[in-house]
Amino acid sequence: MSIRSSALRGALAIGLTALAGTTYAGPFFGNLLVTQNDTGNTGASVSGSLATNSGGIYAGGTRGDFALRFSGATEAADVTNGMLMASIRQNGRSNAGTSPVTIGSQLGYATPAIQVGPNTGGTFNGLGTSINVSNANVTGVASGDEWNVDQSYGYFPYNEFLGGWANNSVNNGALDNFIASSAGLSIGNGASDPGTFNVFDNTATTGVYTLRMQSLTANRPGLSGVSASSQNGVLLVIGGKNEDNYALSEANADGSFSLICKDNGTNATSYENDAIAFTYVPVNHPDFHAVARVDAEGDTIVGSGNYTVTKGGTGEWFISAVGLDDANTVLLISPEGAVASGTNRADNIWNFEWDGANNRWVVQSRDLPGSSTAAPGLQDLAANEPAFSFVLAPIPTPGSVALMGLAGLMAARRRR
Repeated sequence: MSIRSSALRGALAIGLTALAGTTYAGPFFGNLLVTQNDTGNTGASVSGSLATNSGGIYAGGTRGDFALRFSGATEAADVTNGMLMASIRQNGRSNAGTSPVTIGSQLGYATPAIQVGPNTGGTFNGLGTSINVSNANVTGVASGDEWNVDQSYGYFPYNEFLGGWANNSVNNGALDNFIASSAGLSIGNGASDPGTFNVFDNTATTGVYTLRMQSLTANRPGLSGVSASSQNGVLLVIGGKNEDNYALSEANADGSFSLICKDNGTNATSYENDAIAFTYVPVNHPDFHAVARVDAEGDTIVGSGNYTVTKGGTGEWFISAVGLDDANTVLLISPEGAVASGTNRADNIWNFEWDGANNRWVVQSRDLPGSSTAAPGLQDLAANEPAFSFVLAPIPTPGSVALMGLAGLMAARRRR
């Protein structure tokens, strides 16, 4: 169990009226609830609604593809202005149905990615999520099929958060461009690393990229001057393409991160060269109640805020925070991976779900099996092995008390 607190946060509850007049827009957080109307793949097959959200609009979807709009004047502006992150917020989901195809009632476990429209099978554009089931022990469903499941999301403006959407011009080729990114980020590839690019794809290693941002700092007042290193914050990552890939990251001792693109239908360190997206969140960021990277026991490696992480049963961790629940807070999680083989986290997939009876979020880690028709089973990590990163984002509502703390109030006043 691990408890971390900050003298500047959590001790003081501030009413929304104290924040009147601020012109700051974003970041935006929310929970996307997905209703499956039938097992087809049309715009009528799914319905979406937003809950516990501070911004965003559900803009339509098909099976496994869901579009969101934010504060940009156009869909293209949403892509240019910020990064979308998403997590799976159901610990397994059955999408059984008989129309137009029959699928079984077993639980499917999915992984998230983002995409830019138009989405396959739909007419909407802009930012969206792409959700695919992993190794599927579900009758009538193949590994990698698109899957309907609830998600949490965060939209991180580039004028505040360092981030990028690294892409390859050729499918499975080397990373060579950004779909969008913070200003000034560079990207390169080759057989040897010159150490001069923010994102570098060493073409000798498939699906593993180096991210260096230690020379950069957050744009947010109060955080400028703090190096964007693995010791000073966490990295949220997500697959960057409309297919069954997901992302992991590994924090390195020199302050850099390793980005890992993983196919969700294969076990071990069978990585794939494809697009990947990332957002860096420094500790003590005033928009968050908690920012943390934790290990296999739930102990904090890097973190800030008031929260508790407790190790549960096999492959489970419990996150709780006084005054926070699924109705006033959005949780985003991001899995820690491993470049080298021999660790459980190298090929695990992650999801979470709110446990109202015990007032906590239950985070699960599942191992990808060797068989494409076997369900991913709950799995622990080795002692002291990095497990996952997460952020807790309180969502104030009109007339409620914002759980921002003193630092949040001060930051809001600076942004007026």
